[in-house]
Amino acid sequence: METMKKNVWKSKWSVFFSVLIVLLPFAQFFIKGFTAIAFTNDGESNTQQLFDSKYGKASLSYQTKKSKIIWQMNVDKKAAEKATLFLFSLKDKENKSILPTLSEENQATDLFRVISKETEKDYATVFERKPSNTDKNYKIEFSTPVVSGLTFKVAFNAASNPTNEQKTLFTKEYPISIKENDGTQASTEETRTSTTKESNDTSSTESSSTSEESTSEVKNLGDADEATVNSAKKEAEKKYAETGVPQRITRSAAVSASDSSAGSLVISDKVFNDPSKMEVSVTGVKPLEIVKVPITYDSNGKPTNIENYDNYTQNKNKVSSFYLVPEKNTDGTRPVSGKVNIKFSNDKSQDALSKAEVNVTYPKVGYINDQDGNLKEIGVKLTIKNIQRSPSPKTWTGYPFQYPSIDLSSNLFSGTVITGISSADWNFTFFYVDNSEKVDFSSVTNGFMSFNSLNGYGTGGINGEFVKASDGREGSISEGSIITKGTVSTPADQSFTYTFSDVYYGTSNSFNDNLGGATFNKASVKFDLIGTENEFQLGTGGGAGHRAWFTFASAAIVPVKQKAPSKTVQPINQYKDGDPWNSPSGEPSGWNQRFWNDLDRSNDGTGEWSLLPQYRVEGHDADTENLEAGIPKKADRYVKTGQKYYYYINQPTINLASQGLVLPTGYQITDKLPAGVEIDNSDGKSLTLYDLKGNDITDNQQQFSINNGEFKLKLSSDQVNKINEQSKESATYGADFSVRVRVVVTNTTTDKIGDLMTNKAESLFSYDSGTKFTATSNSVQTRVKSQIKPFDLSLRKMDSTGLAVAGAEFTLSGGNLKNDLVAKSDDKGNIDFNTRELIAGQKYQLQESEIPLGYLISDKGPWELLISEDGKSATLTDIKKEKTELLITDKGDYNSIAFSKPNQGIVNMRKVLDIQLKKKDTSDSAKVFTKNELSEAKFTIHEDIENGKEAEAVIDENGTINFFGLDWTKKYVIEEMHAPAGYIKLDNPIKISFERNDEGKLIANIVGLDSVENPIKVDVTNDKFELSFNVPNKPKVPLPATGGSGSWLIYGAGVVALIVGVGYYFLRNKSKGEA
Repeated sequence: METMKKNVWKSKWSVFFSVLIVLLPFAQFFIKGFTAIAFTNDGESNTQQLFDSKYGKASLSYQTKKSKIIWQMNVDKKAAEKATLFLFSLKDKENKSILPTLSEENQATDLFRVISKETEKDYATVFERKPSNTDKNYKIEFSTPVVSGLTFKVAFNAASNPTNEQKTLFTKEYPISIKENDGTQASTEETRTSTTKESNDTSSTESSSTSEESTSEVKNLGDADEATVNSAKKEAEKKYAETGVPQRITRSAAVSASDSSAGSLVISDKVFNDPSKMEVSVTGVKPLEIVKVPITYDSNGKPTNIENYDNYTQNKNKVSSFYLVPEKNTDGTRPVSGKVNIKFSNDKSQDALSKAEVNVTYPKVGYINDQDGNLKEIGVKLTIKNIQRSPSPKTWTGYPFQYPSIDLSSNLFSGTVITGISSADWNFTFFYVDNSEKVDFSSVTNGFMSFNSLNGYGTGGINGEFVKASDGREGSISEGSIITKGTVSTPADQSFTYTFSDVYYGTSNSFNDNLGGATFNKASVKFDLIGTENEFQLGTGGGAGHRAWFTFASAAIVPVKQKAPSKTVQPINQYKDGDPWNSPSGEPSGWNQRFWNDLDRSNDGTGEWSLLPQYRVEGHDADTENLEAGIPKKADRYVKTGQKYYYYINQPTINLASQGLVLPTGYQITDKLPAGVEIDNSDGKSLTLYDLKGNDITDNQQQFSINNGEFKLKLSSDQVNKINEQSKESATYGADFSVRVRVVVTNTTTDKIGDLMTNKAESLFSYDSGTKFTATSNSVQTRVKSQIKPFDLSLRKMDSTGLAVAGAEFTLSGGNLKNDLVAKSDDKGNIDFNTRELIAGQKYQLQESEIPLGYLISDKGPWELLISEDGKSATLTDIKKEKTELLITDKGDYNSIAFSKPNQGIVNMRKVLDIQLKKKDTSDSAKVFTKNELSEAKFTIHEDIENGKEAEAVIDENGTINFFGLDWTKKYVIEEMHAPAGYIKLDNPIKISFERNDEGKLIANIVGLDSVENPIKVDVTNDKFELSFNVPNKPKVPLPATGGSGSWLIYGAGVVALIVGVGYYFLRNKSKGEA
């Protein structure tokens, strides 16, 4: 028995596991329909195929780079019956949205947009800008912060109604697991002893901690040579085999920086604070004094109190010559700027300042550059603590040793001058100006700071200037840097000695110590920012007399990719008030007009400009109504065959303050001209190159070539030098140089070339290191103006039977019309817009604005009238998307648009007419006939014409006699075929006709009933007319009046007859013996 039970259980478990094995492949469908993707962070690109549906297919790949993940998604959209919109989003393990940053190339193409405001619906979602129903291929590149796990969601939406509400057609989610791999621990047990990438690998990143799921022993080799590293690897492999404990081998020297992206943090050289409005406090130690000094100017605008401090008087009253001086604003005013100086006592003890804490708030310091290129203003709270006053030489006790001080420019970028101080910890807490919230760099992509001009003093820089992240995070240096990581100390012959270990310091002064210098970046260190607070130790070994200047920058220390150029198109002469579109008569267009863009009809005059908002000029922004007099609206912009105009390509330079410290050594601009446009070199002056200040620097050494409609301009070495020298001036940090090219239109409206001409430009920046970057501009569009005669429009208004409807009012608007056109249908139903203001290539809106009495508004309006660009066709499309081809007829000096068939028109349905009758008793006005009392009654109605169709009345529960669905334009005859029981039928038929009175109301004339008020008003509802009146009937037998004496005689006679009859009955039965 026991054996039998066991066999049964075995059988049951066999069945269970068999079912489980079968069901396992389908398990994913029970988890929200997810498809999981596992990626490993091994420095290589990881690719995963995503969906393949009827809407398209996609693949996703990523590669980690420092503190971010670089993603690339290839999407192939399939053509569909209705337009679809592709979108995607990412969320972390806590279901919080991850904000992606589109690449500069994707931002320039403007095909996708990111919802970057947290208050908006769909925050952090990336949308295709325009729905499409054709095949599309997209390469979408973006970056996100590094997270260990996230969910990637894709969807296809469709616009489901005219309000563009989105309806989801397809969606799928992919949980993605990214294994954190710091480069010291491989993903398989057999390779656990692999080491970090060495510091001479230019693509390496700084080391991070090992996986939280394991422990390891760490061996730091510092700046050891390759032989030492290889020996350590073998030792680590042996130890791992013996103990099973993973071994970490690190090299503490700074890794080489290789990220070519500009940072999202912008510490601006253009943002100055009024020092009097900066909050300053000192706790722990009482300062000797705190002074706030503004920069002063003479009558010529020259600063009067700028000095390179040499004594305490200058330190107190002057502003350091190291600090930037603000330029004047365009209105002639100048921002207030200056400095704050905190001076301490002459206590010479080593720990005199160790308890001091300095807090300084900068109201504004720059911006955070978000995903859409928007700049969010930020300020910073600076906390300085662990201050170590510097030792002094035994024979030198004056400036700068006597009174330690911290001198802060009110422009954060300009930095600080510290005197008599060897070291301090500087904590930076950035905050948003609009809401005072702290900036969290964990959710800000590519935020970093750089510390520059770290001079090296003493043998090997041992007494030089240094920086260190307080939490020990690694910094990045450029290739060939003079910076190293190690120990700095103060000279041994002074009053006491400091030693600062694991700091980044300059080993020499062999670099160009000025912003924009060819090797300035060689003395710089970059640190990635994390969280809301970032603290760094800054100091000096005292090699320059215990005085040091530090700048606080956000610029990359390696070659960075340039910002995309902006492209514009401008007439040869500027537009003036009253100028026709093809004959602008103003001053010549030059450097100051490079951003006006007065000929660009981007998106063919109907959509948004692709020129980025930061480049648009007030009075010339075609997406607003505020255009200066004479400048055509976007939809009215054309060029004509033979016309000349300018293309401008405006290329921003590298902003040394906030973007990058290395300037290019070569610039090239390329532009593929559209078909129908050619370079106009009729006078040999087709091209002009403007420098950053608007000077013409065109020369004979530049290389300008044209091949198959594409021109290339490679700047000469002189031009490059001029642009780079201006790039080093604070007034022109990041400013653009401009290329102006004169072209001529060869396109015609009769050739096979498309009349809409679109193109973009491209820039190439090259660096001494061999690095090259390209960037693509926005697109611009011009359209050849067709020389087509104007149009008028003649439509027809009719009812459902084809009869003309008069008095219907229509409004025509949009397109090129400055004022709405209004027309009413005449007695023949004609609606004539005969002002001849309509032109080819325009889209108009037709609206029924007034409905004639007795008709319902058409359910097909409003309509869209579209005249083709060549003026050869026109269509009228109703709200239901039903399209009617219209007829264009040449009328000599104009063209007429009308319906192509006689039976075509805009139809209005007539309101129906209901007639309601109430039967009244002529002898009793209070009597109301019920349905039962009218059971024998019968009424008919027919049109008052020969052989008019007859219809019978419908009697409802209330005794109302109804005739439904009549035509108020006709005459009717109502006849009583049978009267109610006991009543006399009407002698004559009732005739009814309708007309409008003086007030425009519908009234009914009734013949055959003298008791009815005539005429009678017809009630109106939304969709019908209602006519109600009473019809009297006389009883067949006249009855005595109520209460008359004759009634008693009748009653008495009846009683007598009854008695006689009963008596006779009994007597008769008795005689027969039946009683």
